[in-house]
Amino acid sequence: MDKHIQDEDSTASSPIIIRDSVEVLERICQYGKCRNKFYVRPSRLAKGGGKYCSVQCHNDARQIECSCLTCQDTFKVKASVVKNGGGKYCCKKCANRGKGLPRITRSCLVCGKEFSTRAAEIEAGRGKYCSLQCWGIFKRAPLIKNSCEACGKEFQLQLSAIEKGRGRYCSLQCKRNKEKSLKQRRCQNEACSKAFISSKARKFCSQKCFQDIQRKKYIKRKCKYKSCHQEFKVTQATLNAGGGHYCSRRCVFLAQDKRVSRKCLGQGCNNTFLVSPSAIRGGKGKYCSRQCVSLRKVTNKRVRCHCQNKECNKTFMIHPSAIKDGRGKHCSLICQRISYSQQHRVECQCQNRQCAKLFFLRQSEINKGRGKYCSRVCYNIARALTPEERKLKDAICSLNKYYYRRNFMQPDEIAQAYVESIINDPCLYCEEVEDIAIDHVIPMNINRLPPGVEAGTNQWWNFAPACRKCNSRKNNWPLTTFLEKQHIWLTKRDGKIKADAWLARMQKRFAWELEMFSQTITV
Repeated sequence: MDKHIQDEDSTASSPIIIRDSVEVLERICQYGKCRNKFYVRPSRLAKGGGKYCSVQCHNDARQIECSCLTCQDTFKVKASVVKNGGGKYCCKKCANRGKGLPRITRSCLVCGKEFSTRAAEIEAGRGKYCSLQCWGIFKRAPLIKNSCEACGKEFQLQLSAIEKGRGRYCSLQCKRNKEKSLKQRRCQNEACSKAFISSKARKFCSQKCFQDIQRKKYIKRKCKYKSCHQEFKVTQATLNAGGGHYCSRRCVFLAQDKRVSRKCLGQGCNNTFLVSPSAIRGGKGKYCSRQCVSLRKVTNKRVRCHCQNKECNKTFMIHPSAIKDGRGKHCSLICQRISYSQQHRVECQCQNRQCAKLFFLRQSEINKGRGKYCSRVCYNIARALTPEERKLKDAICSLNKYYYRRNFMQPDEIAQAYVESIINDPCLYCEEVEDIAIDHVIPMNINRLPPGVEAGTNQWWNFAPACRKCNSRKNNWPLTTFLEKQHIWLTKRDGKIKADAWLARMQKRFAWELEMFSQTITV
């Protein structure tokens, strides 16, 4: 049947139908019991799908009919299960019988009939009845009469409850009353003798009864210490154990004291105090208090020293033992830290030309590349860029971004992009806005350049915006020659002050180019 369906599907050319603005094909379900018509997309047919109308038909078509090896019943199972060696038994019961697991024969508790069951069922507490019918008869068995252990009332219950250890009380209330009666006690105070319930082994019903009994046990005594003779209470048990002679531990210590009186060696003290012989043998017992120990007669042994901190240079007293240990160089911890920082510091000069201040810095900071500026303010001033430098930096950043975006960008394309970015800027020499052209900072003509200097290139860093007049004035002259001529011309036109300001501005702008020219000229 499946072969006939495949031939029919292959020969039939089903037309494309448009449903809900989607192209679909009409197909017939390949499952033999279904044969319903359905629609499928051409893309799904190209992937090998579209054979069945639903998931249920797909699963039913893949199942195979098998017969159980134990009960000979027919059942359906997947083809993959049969390939893996399964599909031999219809249920777990038939599988256990077919595999021949060990079974134990027992007799039913109701009908006495013998039946076989597994050992696991017996371990779980089952396997007592041969069938569900016998189990139901046992559940409907007549109730057994029993008497309550608490109130003596008769009540009925099943045999299974007695087997599980229940059925001693008729109700939960009787069970609780019985448990309370087992925990019921009587107060041992003769004046009270009240009954109370307690889970612990208590002798008294309350704290009051306990204190009354304790008061009757106390006996009044006098302290045996000569300077005390204070009355106190003690129990008979303490007297029987050989105690109860002193009112407190202080009196016991003072009564049994074998200490020796000595004079304090502290300066200006001379007080008498008590000390034990063992303390004297250990070299102690010379001073009556810690204050006297701190003021002991060692002031004559101290040495006068000078603080090694140059800013302090203060005199102070110190014991020779401290000098032997390597101390005594500074009068305080603050001076020690200051001198330590001065020893490991190096004198530096601020690289900001407006400041040029001397300051101290640690060698470790200099090794890290710091120590060029004395403060953050000088750093910001030195790193500040002119408007022309800022524009140049922005243009370079934009070019770098463009270059990283297009890894195959050539140097000519970079130069062209830079020229387009500066074509609208003012003149770099006179700040004119109109008639802007592009000038080579280092000329391309070698004849007028100093010896040893290479000619300029058409790279982006050699381009600068210039007006028509400055560009024609500069011509192919080197930068130094052009600045000298322009300075002379501006001195005649605007005066020396404006010309000097212009020259200083140009020297700052072309610092790198002028340094290169000065090096070649000196060579």
